[in-house]
Amino acid sequence: NTLWCVTCTLNMALDVALYCAGRLGLHGPSPPAWIMGLWLTNNAASFAFMALCIFLALHASFRAQAAATQILTRKTRVPIPTLKQLDDARRVASEFEQ
Repeated sequence: NTLWCVTCTLNMALDVALYCAGRLGLHGPSPPAWIMGLWLTNNAASFAFMALCIFLALHASFRAQAAATQILTRKTRVPIPTLKQLDDARRVASEFEQ
């Protein structure tokens, strides 16, 4: 999950850097307006999907940690029987082969 968060954060930084430049052709003529509209829309969509990916990766990480804690504290703890349960489970010699 950490790998996903780092990758998405770097991609979001690239999206912001490209989005703040304002246009693609910085060292030459600018592309047509319709191409820039598509490019900026796709760049904004990429930013939104990366934010969603970071949220889901963090949520999965927190949920896995909570599940691991629950398994370690509740699911695998051996219950301690009471004296009545021990007496009910005990067999004596007089009850043998009945």
